[in-house]
Amino acid sequence: FFIRKLMCQNNMEDFTKKYAGPALVTVGYFGLYYIFVSYQSFTKIKMFLDAKKAKKESGGEKKEKITLGYFKYGEGSKTTEAIRSDRTFLNTLEQAPPFLCSLWLHAIFVSPTSASYGGLAYIASRALYPFVFASKNPLMILTSTVPGYLVIMYFAFTTATKAYALL
Repeated sequence: FFIRKLMCQNNMEDFTKKYAGPALVTVGYFGLYYIFVSYQSFTKIKMFLDAKKAKKESGGEKKEKITLGYFKYGEGSKTTEAIRSDRTFLNTLEQAPPFLCSLWLHAIFVSPTSASYGGLAYIASRALYPFVFASKNPLMILTSTVPGYLVIMYFAFTTATKAYALL
């Protein structure tokens, strides 16, 4: 109803032009999401292939069968490399609902322009995640997560303030 009302008040071209920035941020976020999905999968596949190669080079002395499932779901998934790829993807997935909802509510109620800039800042901080996760300093992860959380809180607070003023 709300979207239809917005679209009726303006012609479609004005509507799409006004919300092009948040739309591009959304597409960019989906792009980053699928990069991280691929990163998770390729990490596990690389670990599997490396293990098979090592077994072959050692003359196959180990009797246990090496499977991809071992690296995706078994003990092999507990390595630092596997955990980094899992947490990169899963943290992005966990934050998708609050980020995307707050982005669009902010764009509609407050400003599509500030939603676009805030969204770009969020994506940039999220893109750092696999790199800072690899750091020896566990506090480095905060350089990726905290800016993103602050963007979401900003979007939510300004949207709530604007919506409350409309009551």
